Amino acid sequence: MIVFPGNAQHIGTRSEQQDAFGISEIGDSEFLSHGGVLAVVADGMGGLAEGGKASRLAIKTFLEAYLRKTAGEPIGDALERSMIETNDAVYSLAVELGEKGNFGTTLIAAVVHESGMYWIYAGDSRIYLTDGQALTRLTEDHVYGRKLKKAAEKGLIEYDMVFSHPARESLTSYIGDQSVNEIGKGFHSAPLPENFSLLLCTDGLFKFLPEKRIIECYSDDPREWTQKLVDAVLEEQNPSQDNITAVCLKIGEPQIRTREVKVAPSKKRRTKLIGAVLLLGFAMAACLGIYWKVSRSDSPAVLDQDAASQTVVSGDVLPDAGHQADGNGNLSGIMTSGDIPASKDIILAVPVKEDGGKKIEAVPKKGKKK
Repeated sequence: MIVFPGNAQHIGTRSEQQDAFGISEIGDSEFLSHGGVLAVVADGMGGLAEGGKASRLAIKTFLEAYLRKTAGEPIGDALERSMIETNDAVYSLAVELGEKGNFGTTLIAAVVHESGMYWIYAGDSRIYLTDGQALTRLTEDHVYGRKLKKAAEKGLIEYDMVFSHPARESLTSYIGDQSVNEIGKGFHSAPLPENFSLLLCTDGLFKFLPEKRIIECYSDDPREWTQKLVDAVLEEQNPSQDNITAVCLKIGEPQIRTREVKVAPSKKRRTKLIGAVLLLGFAMAACLGIYWKVSRSDSPAVLDQDAASQTVVSGDVLPDAGHQADGNGNLSGIMTSGDIPASKDIILAVPVKEDGGKKIEAVPKKGKKK
């Protein structure tokens, strides 16, 4: 299985880039065999202090935690452990900075492995699955509006409140609190559909670009697709444009083109060929009883059966792991902008599974509005 990543990012009209992302090293075959390829995206909470610092710390901690995974640890367990370790790190920094309760970030992570596809999340950043024809959302937004909608469906409140409540976009779960209030996660077992794409993005993309436009921008090249998405958002010229981040993991075989090339015989081989023809003529003359006195070397020229023509198959294979990022990061660390490689696509409706048992606050905490 081959994974081609792509990414694009823009600061929007904000004064600070509070999004961050990272992708695990796709060239480590030993780790790939049990850990697969991991992509992580975080969106620092814009209304809170030090949002960029929170998101960058979250990406760094999550990558380091997941890369400590051993062959015996299930991928789902490793993702949940990494989520908890990341929350502890961000919460500790909040306490250190005196920003307890006022410091945090969203986080989404996805892993593609031979055994299946895994994802985990907290907050309102999203993961989509696509074949280039339609989008299937794999995450639910952890916002108060979702709770209002469920209350309206039960007849507890009027539907108008779902769209008019001032706290409807407040996060009900995020990274940076004393514990993660709600962890969403999902899994799809192998065999995975061939040639599909996973898109991880922050709300600076999907809140400013309808899902129809997201799919209209689709390209088989994940680098091209993610850049087209960012460009499409910027074309809207929204004066309140949030930070934009799009990361893609595309699964598929490399596209190989073959061509037949005729290789002309070298001068040396042509000399051998001429010598062999002459020898054949001499042999025929001898059979007819015509004797010739011929002077020749001790080592007669021999015809090389493959000398006259060879068929060469040349494969133009897509790059597998080159990356272009800006000076702010690298492929296995935190990146705030850049460009990484490519691959192929397909659609699958996957139910989202979430952890049960944890009580979720009915009213968002003060100040957690994104």
